[in-house]
Amino acid sequence: MTLTFRTKTTQGWTIDSPLNAFTFPGGEAHITGTDDKYIAEYQIADLRGADSHELFQLAMWADACKRRYEKTVLILPYLPGARADRGIPLGARVYADFIGGLHLDQIITLDPHSWTMPNALRFGPVPGYLSIFPVSRIIKRELGDRGDVYNHPYVGVIAPDKGAVDRAQAAAKALHVPLFKAEKHRDFETGKLSGFTCEELPETGKLLLVDDICDGGGTFIGLAEATGLTDERLDLWVTHGIFSQGLSTLRSYYGHIYTTDSWGTRLPSTDYFTVIPVLPYLTGEINV
Repeated sequence: MTLTFRTKTTQGWTIDSPLNAFTFPGGEAHITGTDDKYIAEYQIADLRGADSHELFQLAMWADACKRRYEKTVLILPYLPGARADRGIPLGARVYADFIGGLHLDQIITLDPHSWTMPNALRFGPVPGYLSIFPVSRIIKRELGDRGDVYNHPYVGVIAPDKGAVDRAQAAAKALHVPLFKAEKHRDFETGKLSGFTCEELPETGKLLLVDDICDGGGTFIGLAEATGLTDERLDLWVTHGIFSQGLSTLRSYYGHIYTTDSWGTRLPSTDYFTVIPVLPYLTGEINV
């Protein structure tokens, strides 16, 4: 989980901003550097994860920029609270109202869990300019060997449940392979997963399971067990890798695991685990 600030200059956006997050001894968020005389074309905040204190530092940054008459761009690859898109409290809407209330000039995100939070940001009481970068473009470039969609080992993509079908279909299209759909089944009395089913899969060849978020990884372990595929035939793509239970168990089911650094993942890339930086992709969407 990280929050960093950058600014747009004539030399480019990568220079560090004079604005910096600061916390008083009492715990209050604050921003320093606001007396800097250089007024940028726009300021960029890059927020990963869902740390509540960093969200409040973001709010202070937004206020500071407005008072300095600078436009604001928020790079927010992982939408905090996006999975809380039903029930009470409606967490996705609470987070959307908070972020929307900052009156930012542009928000850039990646592979949202559902449309509840993006729609709230786009059409809420304080609508912002929201850009959603399609994760299929990252998959195509990173797994298709820099644009060559045929230079990869996969014979198909698996969607682990109904909610993942659209993004998995886009990934399958980007890689020019068919999509295979799986389903999760729950015990209605306990709410616990009772098993998985999947469409008939090819008898040979490597398959890529595609989803947006990996928290503990139970869904992906259960699906791998249900398909009976070995780690030699099964790889995993998750856009937002939280990995709250680590990678050791997942590694025994998946030959290679791909994720982005959208959540602030600090795990290093290895021979079986790849972390893809999203900033080079998302900054190309800036339009303020």
